Amino acid sequence: MSTTIRMAHWGPVLFGRQHGAQVRAELSAAIHGWHDVLFDFEGVENMSLSFADECFGELLHALASDPARPSIRFAHVPADMRASLLFTTRPRVAA
Repeated sequence: MSTTIRMAHWGPVLFGRQHGAQVRAELSAAIHGWHDVLFDFEGVENMSLSFADECFGELLHALASDPARPSIRFAHVPADMRASLLFTTRPRVAA
């Protein structure tokens, strides 16, 4: 079973740790029980490093020890946001 989560639901500009924590809490509940999750960034114009770290870095860190964790993919990530996303998620995936 797969699902797509449209990140533009939270606005065209995703910024700040507080906002990232709020979105992460919603995402944690939304992805529970899915085998494959696609985060679609179509319509998102900008994302801060602090948002990416708090939302996706911490989400992947929390899922790392879960044997039933879903496969996570990202789509339509603008080039200027790709580096932030990779920077904040790679250390947690490897941990």
